[in-house]
Amino acid sequence: MQYGALLSRAWNIVWRNKVIWVFGFLAALGSGSGGGGSNGGGSRTSFNVPPSGQGGGGNLPPDVQRALTDLFSNQALILTIIVAIFLVALVIGLLIAFISALGHGAMVEMAREADETEHTRFATGWNTGLRRMLPVFLIRFLLGLPPAIIIIAGLIPVVVTFLPLLAQPGMRDAERLFAGGVLTWLFACFAPACCIGVLLTIPLSVLESLSIRALVLEDRGVLGGIRRGWAILTRNLGEVVVVWLIFLLIGIGVAIVIGLPLAFVALAVFVPLGIATVLSPIMIVPLCLAGLLLWVLGALLQSVVEAFKSTVWTLAYRQWIARPVSVVAAN
Repeated sequence: MQYGALLSRAWNIVWRNKVIWVFGFLAALGSGSGGGGSNGGGSRTSFNVPPSGQGGGGNLPPDVQRALTDLFSNQALILTIIVAIFLVALVIGLLIAFISALGHGAMVEMAREADETEHTRFATGWNTGLRRMLPVFLIRFLLGLPPAIIIIAGLIPVVVTFLPLLAQPGMRDAERLFAGGVLTWLFACFAPACCIGVLLTIPLSVLESLSIRALVLEDRGVLGGIRRGWAILTRNLGEVVVVWLIFLLIGIGVAIVIGLPLAFVALAVFVPLGIATVLSPIMIVPLCLAGLLLWVLGALLQSVVEAFKSTVWTLAYRQWIARPVSVVAAN
């Protein structure tokens, strides 16, 4: 495989058909994992001040401070709020995952069309993305399950050990961490599980890319696409590894050029807002809005990279399946 020609061809397609960037943005929304809006957990310490007339608890009026103190002392209500927030976050997460799946499926077909005709259309990506959205989502979900299961399994001993300590009155958070072997379980189970899960995502992410292309380009089903992707991966392992390494280097460059400035902006924005949120919990609203804005900005900057990466994988996949040795399909 001529890697230089592959990258050059992919860049020409992406640059001449900037409409692909739109679907790169949609794909990036689910890849760059939505910015943190849940940094308000430490704000409960600001309610432990006595309700004196001039209490130094931020800029809130005393009546509002007393109402918030009563709110945070009601454990049943807090649990209800946490469950509601979790359910809302789950719905939003699923919506983002489906939007991202639409973008991934659309870019594959648009790259194929542009490779054959030099041009592609928004309608091509939109129609294919909608039609393939659910299967692409299922492929990404199934291949994302193993790392998630490993990480959750490593977290279970920590949670089972820590939860009973929450019911013991008079213990500080730091004391709870050292009691009952919580830290032991944390380092013995959760940390290794996280490492294994992260390492496992590397081959599974490559298999995901190939499976999605089998689904879109060869009209495979979900399981058939995964089997076909595995067949392409094993038969072209060396070239697949080289393509992955190329994107690893590109990812490092993007992290330096885009990620570092974005990280400094995030620090400049979130540190003052985080301190303000501790002093006045109402500031969690601008904190969440800032997180949302930064997340969208990151996806916008990532959209070109996603479009280029998807196009490279699509062109490489078309070369692999064109070879006689790769024609034997996995059923």
